[in-house]
Amino acid sequence: MNQWLTILSGVLAVLLIAGVGAFARHRLWLTQEADKSLLSLILRILMPCLVADTIIGNEALREPLRVAMPPLLGFGLLVVSFAVVRLFLVAGGKWASLVTPAQKRTFTLTTGLQNYGYLPVPLTQLLFDKTTMGLLLLHNVGVEIGLWTVGLAILTGRVGRDWWKGFVNPITIAIVLSLAANALNLRACLTAWHADFVFTTLHTLGVCSFPMALLVVGATILDFWPALAPRQGARTMALACFMRAGALPLVFIGVACALPCSPELKRVLVIQGAMPAALFPIVMARNFGGDPPAALRAALSTTLLALVTIPLWITVGFKLAGIAP
Repeated sequence: MNQWLTILSGVLAVLLIAGVGAFARHRLWLTQEADKSLLSLILRILMPCLVADTIIGNEALREPLRVAMPPLLGFGLLVVSFAVVRLFLVAGGKWASLVTPAQKRTFTLTTGLQNYGYLPVPLTQLLFDKTTMGLLLLHNVGVEIGLWTVGLAILTGRVGRDWWKGFVNPITIAIVLSLAANALNLRACLTAWHADFVFTTLHTLGVCSFPMALLVVGATILDFWPALAPRQGARTMALACFMRAGALPLVFIGVACALPCSPELKRVLVIQGAMPAALFPIVMARNFGGDPPAALRAALSTTLLALVTIPLWITVGFKLAGIAP
């Protein structure tokens, strides 16, 4: 019961911050015009600072195998998730009112892609140590690569020539540079030179990243809410909830149980498997010829259900994998 309450309190804290963002949008304190600037600040400054603060000086992230395994699993499990969703669409696509190729491709991308950043990162910040956070960030590199290669190909029905540009971004670059600095033991060197203020600055900026991001996420959900049309898309949402909150968590937990890896990496896999569908495919569907209503229904329905399913799957997954919370 204590484990359940601990995880539930972390989930509630994350969702409450998003709720504050929705309220701020409703009151016009956080305007749509401000979103672009805030996201640019988060992605270009605050998140790289969080990455550097988490990785540099982390002795657990100096082992090559430990560094390579999370992104490989992130990429591999994303591809498996896409395949599982596509398999269920063959049998239940018509029932779920997913008839056109654009609807099926968009649903596959949205439901197969878990919310790998905006929810698990602040949750991990609240509940776990820096080693777990570092492995989570490395795992997300693999997910990013899978999203902009396999995921984009699924959405568009083809592979674009500029597929590689999607994962050459400030966060990925920060991870590569931070791993290099960690290998060179830069934190110890700066400490010896009485330059600890560098890491104090990185930490102070880094901890701001996901509270700010969650405010924008909450505001964005409120923007899309009128277009949800639950009655029209009830079956689409039902299938998305079954896949993202039922079948796919079992895949991640199964890998966590079977894989001979560290408890921290098992923890990352369980957390990622418990996440709802990502929100970003809504934007991708608008820009790459997908079906935005299908993405919207899958993302929002699973996100609302996440209040119950995240603590449930994390508690069950930790128990099955034999790891401590």
